Amino acid sequence: MLDPILDALDLPLLLLDGEGLIARANTAARARFGDRVTTHAGVMALSQRDGGTLAAAVRRVLDGAARERVTVAADRASGRTLGVTVEPLPDGCLLRIEDETAATETQAAVAARDSIIAAVETTGLAALARISLRGYLVAPRPALAELLETPLPLLAGTRFLALVAATDRPAVGESLERASGGEIGEVVKAALLTSDGEELDVALSFWPIRVNGRAEEVVAAVVRRPA
Repeated sequence: MLDPILDALDLPLLLLDGEGLIARANTAARARFGDRVTTHAGVMALSQRDGGTLAAAVRRVLDGAARERVTVAADRASGRTLGVTVEPLPDGCLLRIEDETAATETQAAVAARDSIIAAVETTGLAALARISLRGYLVAPRPALAELLETPLPLLAGTRFLALVAATDRPAVGESLERASGGEIGEVVKAALLTSDGEELDVALSFWPIRVNGRAEEVVAAVVRRPA
């Protein structure tokens, strides 16, 4: 009964017995390490450079120590490291294996993205907005509130099309729907409504946020057009 639960997780997991040998490896672990995680194998083979360090941490946990975490070099991937957390279990221990280098790369990508967004919005001519697949604003940003002269709290949970002038809603809705389906590269000219009902001429571009190849949200770039 345990195998389907472990196999449903994307994180490589190993269950070790009381001797420190592999009792179970989930699908993610087998995909990452292949025959190095066969039943009754030891953990030394997981890293040529740091296998001994990992084995020592496993032994300490089996001997009664609390959780241990060690960093080991990833074989066949120069410069990449894995973070291995060893958790005690009643009859052995659990190893959770995370790609530390990937986590660092993700943090760098997020920092770069945030810098780009800040640079664009500082111009005062453009704003970016996240839109759920149901069409509602997600965590609205101050730049959009300033562009529309609308208090930021009033934008939270607002349907994006409600901000669009009625005559432009069909075209904007179609473009947003296509982006929600994964299509890219379209610009729509439209008018957005400010808090006092005035119309603001903008150009809109929608871009899907993909996770594992599937659109999870849409980003809208809102650029003010010259009067």
